[in-house]
Amino acid sequence: MIRLTIPEVDPETQGDLDALQAAIDEVTEHEERVRILGDRRDSRSWERARARVAFRRVEGALRAACADHQRCMFCEDSQGAQIEHFRPKSIYPSLAFRWSNYLFACGLCNGPKSNRFALFSSDGSLIEVRRGPNEPPREPAVLLDPRVDDPMDFLDLDVRTGRFLPSRRVGAPEHERARVTIEWLGLNRQGLPEQRRAAYKTFSNALLLFVEKGDTSQKQHVERLPHVTVFREMQRRHEKLPEIAGLFARAPEALRWTRT
Repeated sequence: MIRLTIPEVDPETQGDLDALQAAIDEVTEHEERVRILGDRRDSRSWERARARVAFRRVEGALRAACADHQRCMFCEDSQGAQIEHFRPKSIYPSLAFRWSNYLFACGLCNGPKSNRFALFSSDGSLIEVRRGPNEPPREPAVLLDPRVDDPMDFLDLDVRTGRFLPSRRVGAPEHERARVTIEWLGLNRQGLPEQRRAAYKTFSNALLLFVEKGDTSQKQHVERLPHVTVFREMQRRHEKLPEIAGLFARAPEALRWTRT
């Protein structure tokens, strides 16, 4: 899970999204807005809107931000096949058609997250926000948003075990944000640590080929593989990993790979 740079959509698509959101915003009652978004028979609903041409462009723009491989923007493993509302539309209907609220996610991440959302209270405690009679304030989220946050400021990845861990001390808000993100998205669910360990070997071999054989195609290969966070962590921790420290010492330019 890394910080994403997602460009704005084209003006035509943005205009279509604005029109869809305006149709929801003109409804004054919060509960009615939520009802409309979930009613497949209503032309203003999310499912009906998703069938329109505008959302083919929305999905295309999100796919391009995944290097056209449709990788989930949370786990980086499974294919992103669903437009994920970072702030759930059933809680924040005023963000249902806002481009800035969209991510591409796989069902294994999006399913457990579903409509779960949490904010910090004034005393720093976590409040899980649920669907209610009014839209909650847009306070900073507890869950990490890769469009806003740099997850690597909050998470450490043990490349040898393939598991994510909070990087800050227990009790710190940053620790809680990391913990919630790992647990709610299932970032250490069965299969993912194994995939990350395999990625570590693949990235290490690519780096070896670059150093030993001068194979410059390995740079592009690395940048298009899943689990790019593994390589970012290799870059960040290379001096503490003897098996790759020498490779990066011989090819310091690889410390800039995957970074745009």
